[in-house]
Amino acid sequence: MTPRAVRPVRFMQWTHRAGGPIALAAALALGGAACAPYQDGAAWTGYALERQETGGLRTDRDAPDVPFDATDIARNFLVVALGAEPNPVGAQRGERTLPAGVLRRWDAPVRWILTDDSVTAGRDGPIVARTFERIAAITGHDIAPAGAEAPNLYVFFLRPEDYTAIAETPPEWPSGRWLTGFVDRFGRAPGTPCVATFTATPANSTGGGDRIAFAVVLIRAGLPARLAQACIEEELSQTMGLPNDDPGIRPSIFNDDQEFALLTRHDATLLRILYDPRLEPGMEKSEIEPIIGALADEAIRHDPGGAQAALDRRRDASGG
Repeated sequence: MTPRAVRPVRFMQWTHRAGGPIALAAALALGGAACAPYQDGAAWTGYALERQETGGLRTDRDAPDVPFDATDIARNFLVVALGAEPNPVGAQRGERTLPAGVLRRWDAPVRWILTDDSVTAGRDGPIVARTFERIAAITGHDIAPAGAEAPNLYVFFLRPEDYTAIAETPPEWPSGRWLTGFVDRFGRAPGTPCVATFTATPANSTGGGDRIAFAVVLIRAGLPARLAQACIEEELSQTMGLPNDDPGIRPSIFNDDQEFALLTRHDATLLRILYDPRLEPGMEKSEIEPIIGALADEAIRHDPGGAQAALDRRRDASGG
């Protein structure tokens, strides 16, 4: 069903990639993607075990060994909120990518819907619901299951057989049939366990531009449990308006090395700043830089037991 308030016409894509070699494999595979088989989530079992055995996919939300301060938060917010990852599944003719360098977030209430007919639905569905509840509590934004309302954020857990069904009977997405091709390309991209895309209103829209209007999250059904939760927590967070990953950002899920599996206190601070009323959709870096330091400092000071506690532990350990 189509949201009534806006008619989104542009989009941006990103992914929760599993590291350099696998991302490269996905890129090399794009040329033959049309004839590649659809991938099952169980294919990621070996990768998930390897990452856990080597210290990755951590489940601590407040990492005491990775302290951060307001300067880190200010810098990382600009990187994550205003950057954009490369499209991991390729583009088709006529698709336009949202330019980086502009803050985008939801103004309208988020109404989400989950589709999952896999054997892991009972495991993953409650995590989706809890993650949305966590994000709503952090941001203060109105996020709830769609119920009788038109959904504007779709979460799909896809088995190999689901891609053909979507192609034959595509959902009535407001952004047109390009999403059907996007889903198909994701299904055949071997280096991507999950991906998300969103649309935003154009600058001349009634009600203002750069408001996120519609989003889709695609996750391979049957992923190993910890990797599935990592996909859920990052992709849902990124659809709120934090689309970029960067290798220098820690402790964070917005980092392609997947050191952390869960939304950390650092990440929650970025989300809280994103929905601060002193920021507005459409703001550029030059408009945000004069105030981001104060926003970050305030967020740190109002995070008892979190980031400030980590800094105190570092000072105690160093005798300072």
